Amino acid sequence: MSTKRKATDCESVATKHPSKSAIVIIAIRAVFARARALFNALFTTVNRHALEGLVFIYGLQFGMLLALALTALGGSL
Repeated sequence: MSTKRKATDCESVATKHPSKSAIVIIAIRAVFARARALFNALFTTVNRHALEGLVFIYGLQFGMLLALALTALGGSL
């Protein structure tokens, strides 16, 4: 199953179960989906600059998802 499909599945779960625990679970699933995509890119990308861009973008997404999970659990940023 592709990463894009998993993200769509997670979004559908979020609309059906909008609780704090569901938000955290969705954020964790999204992080693992992004990590898997990055891992695959490490072995398929030959262009170093493209790989650096992917690492940067996925790093930003990981930070935003982590902030979302912490906020959903009641933390403040």
